[in-house]
Amino acid sequence: MHLAALQTPLTPALQARVLARQRRLHAPCRQVAPAGQLMASLDTQFVVSPTIFWPSDDSKPLVQHWEIVPGERVCDRWTGAGVLAVLAVYAGARTVLALDKHPAAVHTATQHAALHRCAGVITVRESNRCVAVALGETWEGMTMHPPSPPHRASDHVEAATWERHCALSQRFVADVQPLLAPGGHISLGPASCGPRARGHAFATQAGFALRLIGSGHVATELPCPYDTFQRTPRHSGQL
Repeated sequence: MHLAALQTPLTPALQARVLARQRRLHAPCRQVAPAGQLMASLDTQFVVSPTIFWPSDDSKPLVQHWEIVPGERVCDRWTGAGVLAVLAVYAGARTVLALDKHPAAVHTATQHAALHRCAGVITVRESNRCVAVALGETWEGMTMHPPSPPHRASDHVEAATWERHCALSQRFVADVQPLLAPGGHISLGPASCGPRARGHAFATQAGFALRLIGSGHVATELPCPYDTFQRTPRHSGQL
């Protein structure tokens, strides 16, 4: 199936339903005590805080279908609470670098690395782009679950799920190719109900090939699947 055929049209009515559902998910994030609390999610446990978007079932299709090979080095961009970084270790990653520009996210991701006894495997760094990456560092796998619906965010909780102009996706493909080892791949898990075609266009223009590796429906009233893609450079090994 052509990638364009997988795009869920974001009609005004569907956009309103997407935003209403996500506002309901945002509300508990702001009500938890500053010290945080433990919650079960994605078949394990995480600490949630009032400033970081909570682990969500929206990530399930990604972690169920990503193709992390045991022993790979993995980089998780915009790691947030570090959920994907932890689950990448459970999937067999040998080392994981988790990057985020928000100090609260760096703190929470570091906390989760300790909670899951993988502090020696996960390194968390504060970074607005990939500036925290040392010269010559490369990874066989990269993961990202970017925000999707095009809507202005008023705080960090909303920014974890909303992005008005696809700037993160565009910045990601501009930064990432030199960081992939020969044969490296990117596992990407955005919601279908967003301007995904623009993200695909950015990747294609940057020289990536995209492959659908899994799809699944999250328990929601919204009629859209959550798809997982793998991106690889068209000329893998010639970075």
